[in-house]
Amino acid sequence: MGKDLRNKELGLGIIQRKDGLYMARFTNKSGKRIALTDPDLKCLRMRFEKAKVEDYESQGVATRNYSIKEWHDFWIENIKKPQGVTQQYLDHLETAFNKYIIKKDRGNISIREFRMIDVQLIVNEASNDSVTAAINILSVLKQMFNVAYENDLIKKNPAKSIHISKPRRRATEAMSRKDEEVLISHIASQRLKDMVLLMLNTGLRLSELLGLSFDEVDLEKKYICIRHQLSYRRNEEGEYIFAKTKNKKAGSSHSIKQHMKYWIETSKKESLN
Repeated sequence: MGKDLRNKELGLGIIQRKDGLYMARFTNKSGKRIALTDPDLKCLRMRFEKAKVEDYESQGVATRNYSIKEWHDFWIENIKKPQGVTQQYLDHLETAFNKYIIKKDRGNISIREFRMIDVQLIVNEASNDSVTAAINILSVLKQMFNVAYENDLIKKNPAKSIHISKPRRRATEAMSRKDEEVLISHIASQRLKDMVLLMLNTGLRLSELLGLSFDEVDLEKKYICIRHQLSYRRNEEGEYIFAKTKNKKAGSSHSIKQHMKYWIETSKKESLN
């Protein structure tokens, strides 16, 4: 608390100098120290509050009353993308948001009008599809609203206190050699059989297998280096697109067994003919 020359408290950030002038100081959003002076204490206080409000509103973001669609787009472009998340992850966020917000005509609702019950109803709708769908949309809303709350756009995060009871996961076991043989024996197409064998022998995900290109395969050294994968998302022409893998630096490497090498060589020759 600042004080005047008579040692009377004037309030936070305000003092009286030895020459009698009152002075108010604060640090603006850009980190610059702002100082105001005035012989009239009441006038100075009014100027002081106005300066702080103008500084706050000059940042732009806090002055707008965003719709949930506008805030989602802002959040994706300015928060999520700069974090370096994969396109595949962004696609999952967008899919959940479009299905339960945009397609349900909720996109124009102001983020200031959203209440906990609104979020709960959205999560309930998603739960009717699957627990995973409910988890995904709740995750999107929690993250979005949390950034809005931290930037004083809303008074509290309406999604913060909502939780989903996750079902117990069943214990999973790796396939035995016998299981693999049974699976392969039930595949009629030789091409599909070869693809499944490649996944079993390398540990490739389905999206990585479908997005595999020959420049990712080194037949001499017998290994595959995955740098991208096929996304379920399509472009404007309706074509599937490639997305980066989680490991963006070097990709994941997988060794190739001899019989798989022969299949890849054969596939490469067929593609060239």
